[in-house]
Amino acid sequence: MSQDFPYFAELRFDFKTSEYARIAANSLLASDDLKPDESTSIFDTDGQYMVFTAKARGPKFLKKLINTTLPSIELIEQTINELAIE
Repeated sequence: MSQDFPYFAELRFDFKTSEYARIAANSLLASDDLKPDESTSIFDTDGQYMVFTAKARGPKFLKKLINTTLPSIELIEQTINELAIE
């Protein structure tokens, strides 16, 4: 069953390399407490950017998706930056 998610946001996170961005994108999943009929998310890359696309049925679901996912993104971003050897 295809869902209609008219509300969306795209957040881009800058990493040192495209490899780090890919690691971040592959490490992330939407929070388990979110219902699939309310929202969905996609994690992808564009060069050295990790792109988080959030889509939702309504504005409150979009806000919930973003607010529950951002801490995970920030933690992965911090971990990758701390472990990165330049």
